[in-house]
Amino acid sequence: MTRGRAFSLGKWRVDPSRLALLGEGREVVLEPKTMDVLVYLAEHAGEVVTSDELIDGVWEGRAMGDGPVYGAIAKLRRALDDDARHPRYIATVARRGYQLLTEPVWENTSRASRLPRITIAVAIVALAGLVAMILLFDQSAGPTGRELLTNEETSLAVLPFTSISADDRNQYLGHGFSEDLLNALSRTPRLRVIARATAFRLGASDVEFSQLAEDLNVDFVLNGSVRQEGRQLRITAQLIDRDAQLIWSDSFDRTLDDALEIQQEIAMALADRLALRLSDHNARLTVTGDAYMEYLLGRDYVRLGLIDWADEAQQAFERAIELEPGFANAHAGLARVLHHERELERARHHVDLALSLDPEAAEAYFVNGLLSFPLQFGLAESHFRKALQLNPNLSEARQFLAFSLEGLDRRPEAFRERQVGLARDPLHYGLNRNIAFDYSATGKIDLALDALERAMALPQSDIPALDHRIRVLMDWTRYDEIVALEQYYDDPELDHPKFRTSLAAALTLSYSRLEKANQASRWYEVAREQDEWPHLGPPLFNRIQYLGETGQTERLLEEMESLNSELPDYFPGTRTRLELERDVMAAKVIAHVFRGEMEAAIQIAGESPETLVLSPAALEFLALAYFQDGRQAVARSMIEPRLQRLQQIESQGFAAYPAAQAELARLYALTGDAQSADQALSVARDMGWNGTIEFQADPRWRGLTESGKTSVISGRESD
Repeated sequence: MTRGRAFSLGKWRVDPSRLALLGEGREVVLEPKTMDVLVYLAEHAGEVVTSDELIDGVWEGRAMGDGPVYGAIAKLRRALDDDARHPRYIATVARRGYQLLTEPVWENTSRASRLPRITIAVAIVALAGLVAMILLFDQSAGPTGRELLTNEETSLAVLPFTSISADDRNQYLGHGFSEDLLNALSRTPRLRVIARATAFRLGASDVEFSQLAEDLNVDFVLNGSVRQEGRQLRITAQLIDRDAQLIWSDSFDRTLDDALEIQQEIAMALADRLALRLSDHNARLTVTGDAYMEYLLGRDYVRLGLIDWADEAQQAFERAIELEPGFANAHAGLARVLHHERELERARHHVDLALSLDPEAAEAYFVNGLLSFPLQFGLAESHFRKALQLNPNLSEARQFLAFSLEGLDRRPEAFRERQVGLARDPLHYGLNRNIAFDYSATGKIDLALDALERAMALPQSDIPALDHRIRVLMDWTRYDEIVALEQYYDDPELDHPKFRTSLAAALTLSYSRLEKANQASRWYEVAREQDEWPHLGPPLFNRIQYLGETGQTERLLEEMESLNSELPDYFPGTRTRLELERDVMAAKVIAHVFRGEMEAAIQIAGESPETLVLSPAALEFLALAYFQDGRQAVARSMIEPRLQRLQQIESQGFAAYPAAQAELARLYALTGDAQSADQALSVARDMGWNGTIEFQADPRWRGLTESGKTSVISGRESD
């Protein structure tokens, strides 16, 4: 059936084109047939729709029995937070069918405010080709990347098994079983298995299996179904090649206690058909069916990330452990939830238990890495590498390994790990989003924006991808492209104060630097009104920079006074109290220097200014204050480490963007190296750097102009 226009349903906005339910700041992605059932019910709101009508309308009469209808209704109730006994959205009418209780409100037109979206298939083809090209031909990619594409002779995608049980509570079983099977097969030498995010995203599409194999560049596709009735379990599986030929199929009628045994038998059958040597790790794992079900339920809560997911996941993992105290993966899953909830000692306890029970538990090594990150980058790196050695498809570990390598100033290796990760998991949202910074830093701005557009094409929240887009465009001084994002401010799908604060502050500074004062002033007021978290990073600095560049000294004073409010202890998923305190200190330093209050800025630094941990911009402002106070040695001791780090980054090829070259120019000039400053600024201008307003209004440039240390900065011959 054709998926029509979007509509509102109670607290939800339903977007059939994106297979998404949106509401309360979150997004729930549905399988295509599940969305089709919801659309069909909406088109017949208030009517009782029979199972036969749904089979005819959604499956075009091809479904065998009512199982698919039961499964789709159960998934919808779960996604909508509905209750079959006390329904608000979908009611079961005994022996007749189903009725949508909430009247849908249809949207008249498709919203034009969205960025142009590319299809998932196009995203795969474009990205896979790009990653393959980089890994094969970029000599900096290293052996790990090339081995990924050349040494693994056979490739496979494991699609999510369909759950056809009628019970709502069992819908996670198919996904969990197939994910465990995927992870087990990923340990097999000379076999490349597409990772979960990509395989499961495509498995939810209507694309034919042979087309999926071609899109993913794999030799085979494995799919199947899971049906549970009481303690009885029926699992079917089939292996299809890229020519749509059936290579193998089988069905297994066992009990819940045999789930892992069935998984191992499927893996052995595939290994036999594909002439592969299977790891014996999973063969050593034995747990009861009830404990395994609780474990899969907990992992499903983690995967979906719905409201109260942490509480629900923790309870499920704890029930699994109570049933099976020696279940290593359940201990690792519980440790992951406890880490998220900041119960670090309990998390460490359960990680240690997991590894004592199973020294090859990849998830436990991943959580160990999280417990070391970011205070011990080296230790975190070793844990993440061990996790990936045991499960190369653990994309979250790949992502944090890249973060750890960046913390160790090993940017090329971090970039390479993201490339390797995307070769295995091309539809992983975080890897797509973060590789954009690697492309931007290496001078490939178009590839950076392409990567962010790919992230936007995926059905996660657009907010982080758009926030990254703003940061990349700022680094390239593309202010006209930032103001083009103004349309997103009122987008109901992006209704989150952190994003709106960030966007409003970026629009403020961008309009100002485009010399559009009225728009800048308006967006500044919006940013102040919107900002529920006034101490938070880039939005705060953009507001301070705008006020300073436009000479609004009294408003700078107001901003500083607002920073004296009480700080929260922790913003979940964002900043610690210590990081917030550093942001406040940095903002006050910048504001004082803009106001010409050099002594006040110096007083913030205290007795040991060289030991301060501030943002690079704040360090420049503070160093300028010391220079103007005649304390050149102190100023140089503050900026030389930053200069050396930037030089190292440049030597690695990751300072090939305008903002980095402009910063190098300022730092060279502060240390008296006019020739290097001229060269860096010339490079920045060749890259399209637009610094006219900054030259005129930023004291870091003005102070250097007055000292006459560089002719490029001053615009005239040096004295």
